[in-house]
Amino acid sequence: MSRRASRAHWRARGGGDSYSRQAAARGLGSRAWFKLESLDARFKLVRPGRKVLELGAAPGGWTRYLAAKKAHVFACDQRHMEVPAKVAFLQTDVGGEAFRDWSMRHAPFGLIVSDMAPDISGIDVRDMAAAEALVDLAFDLADALLDAGGDLVVKLFQGDPVTLFGQRAGAGFSTVKIAKPRASRSESSEMYGVALNKRKPLTEPLVRLETGSQ
Repeated sequence: MSRRASRAHWRARGGGDSYSRQAAARGLGSRAWFKLESLDARFKLVRPGRKVLELGAAPGGWTRYLAAKKAHVFACDQRHMEVPAKVAFLQTDVGGEAFRDWSMRHAPFGLIVSDMAPDISGIDVRDMAAAEALVDLAFDLADALLDAGGDLVVKLFQGDPVTLFGQRAGAGFSTVKIAKPRASRSESSEMYGVALNKRKPLTEPLVRLETGSQ
């Protein structure tokens, strides 16, 4: 591919948009910073000293945002990443025993955020099941680790994962929202589920979602 064609391909995929340019200019790593910034502006999620558990942290856009807001951040990912000062980071599988022991030592948390996404196989049924499994995992962790009154943010993909999020969040949180930050690419099915004010264990299915873009 020629250099000109490569640049055109990059722009077509959103690499040349304002969010990507701002992220590159400010050394933020990716546009992910702006997604969480937008969600935080709308839902008032992050505040100084709030204890936050971050799932799927690499490459670190959300971690940098949380640290800049002076939250008390505990981040986890299987991949190595550069960690901001005062952030506790564990490089391991979120579903594994090492993570379970580490997170339980530091619980409870006031906020859990998950930007985890499945490895895409191209087989729709398999990919949807993998996305649903990550939603379930986030809720299992919220049930065990999130303090009363705490909040949860989970990356979703249109379809069954959104429905599953509503079913589980509606049972245990006072407010359930689905949002697509402006920094998310318009062609992407990515959106975020936001559950506010945990009030009881997340066991009963109940859903009425309010959707909308920011």
